[in-house]
Amino acid sequence: MNSQYVYIIVLNYKTWEDTLECIESLLNLNYCNYRIIVVENCSPNKSYDEIIKWAKNKNSFTKESLNILPYIELEEDKILTNIGNNLKLIFIKTKSNGGYSAGNNVGIRLAMFQGNAEYIWILNNDLIVEPDSLKNLVTKSLFYKENNKKIGIIGSKVMDYYKPTFIQSAGGYSLNLITASLIKPLGGSEKDLGQWNIEVNPDYIAGCSMFINTEFIKRVGLMEEKYFLYFEELDWAIRGKKEGGWQLGYAWDAIVYHKEGKSTNSSKKNISPLTEFYYQRNKILFTKKYFRWNLPFVYATLIFLMISKISKGQFSRFLNLLKVIFRPYSNFQL
Repeated sequence: MNSQYVYIIVLNYKTWEDTLECIESLLNLNYCNYRIIVVENCSPNKSYDEIIKWAKNKNSFTKESLNILPYIELEEDKILTNIGNNLKLIFIKTKSNGGYSAGNNVGIRLAMFQGNAEYIWILNNDLIVEPDSLKNLVTKSLFYKENNKKIGIIGSKVMDYYKPTFIQSAGGYSLNLITASLIKPLGGSEKDLGQWNIEVNPDYIAGCSMFINTEFIKRVGLMEEKYFLYFEELDWAIRGKKEGGWQLGYAWDAIVYHKEGKSTNSSKKNISPLTEFYYQRNKILFTKKYFRWNLPFVYATLIFLMISKISKGQFSRFLNLLKVIFRPYSNFQL
């Protein structure tokens, strides 16, 4: 099973401490054939310097330690190059912040260019993984293949980092496609008693942990970059179903622990203006692309939300949502 080669992509934006904790957990995976690609997505702080400082310390040779970790640094315009076989870690620095999809696509392009990638595992930087999580993802993918199931993306069991016995999502999410509104993550906020150790049928895989068959990428393409943030996972899933009949899978024994919302300064109880803007804007873009007949319902929910903002005196958020309606291709500005 270790013959299946996996590239793991971790996107960093500002929160380098989380990224390093994530990488440390990945280095403890009990699976041999993998590489870690860290994409530094043009953070406004010294994230990249801190990450490279950590890598240099890992790469040092002392009498007390033989734990040498070979790595390479690449600029975004140098990603189409072959990487030496002994390199476990690859750091890429982007020229600009094009959002979640654009940053991950940089890593995907590098992995696909190598020619040996059979799977790509996209991970949020604010999570850690169980040592056997990757092995179990590969095992589940091979199981699907043996049973003639065309699975493009597999989700993990995502647990709450701060309450590790509680589920954030069992593989993925359900969505109300009429209003393009999130219903709830499968298993969300439930204590894990094994009740979600079953096959599920989500509308899309949780973006914090997506295990992707590279054949899916070859046939369907990269993630859509126009969203910047949110809805790109759903777009990928819908595009895969429409263009090639690709389905989604779930490996409940591939367990990861997610902090959630660190890079966007957002949480379930305190949604940031940036999160609100892109989530509402992308509901419109997604619906226009795939379900145009549902647009009146999407606009109706948005208008109700705008009325709520006025009643609460949140006029700047009201203006942001107004821009969502009349300039849906614009980007968020404070």
